[in-house]
Amino acid sequence: MCADEGVRIRLGGKGNAPIHGSGRAGDLFVRLKVKPSSIFKRQGADVYTETSIPFTTAALGGTIRIPTVDGDIELKVPAGTQPNDVSRLSRKGIQKLNRHDKGDQFVTLKVALPKSLSKAQREILEKYQEETYGAPSSSNENAKTDDSGSSSSASSFFKSTFDKLKDKLHHDDTKKDDPKSDDTKKN
Repeated sequence: MCADEGVRIRLGGKGNAPIHGSGRAGDLFVRLKVKPSSIFKRQGADVYTETSIPFTTAALGGTIRIPTVDGDIELKVPAGTQPNDVSRLSRKGIQKLNRHDKGDQFVTLKVALPKSLSKAQREILEKYQEETYGAPSSSNENAKTDDSGSSSSASSFFKSTFDKLKDKLHHDDTKKDDPKSDDTKKN
């Protein structure tokens, strides 16, 4: 049974006996106060929690152990999980008052990025970036400065990003105008 904040429970005949004379004991009324959890947040019968996952698990997929109100379980993390994606665990929340069904648990997946990389890890990520985005990484170590001493890596980053965006938009526009692309969608 789920206990909601402020619910009043009546216990018949469990109160005080009459002060004067004889008679049956009165009723006892108990008002519930729910103590907040350090792990879960609650909205009605639904439970919310956050968990941190390594960026490799987010990218490649895998399983993690997470707490529920009934104990720890394995949660399957799909490949390509994005930061702050939410997984819904049906019927893993709080049992609803005077009913047999339960609420759900919602797990927000926080993707943890490494604060530092070994040389080998850095090379792997740079190779991934080059294969995916077609450009080598521009790191702070290789940032060039102009005559005024300010870094030009930020401006080259934005120029590169805007050029890629412009190319992507132009590429998408030419697809819309191309009648062949419509024919391939229909087949």
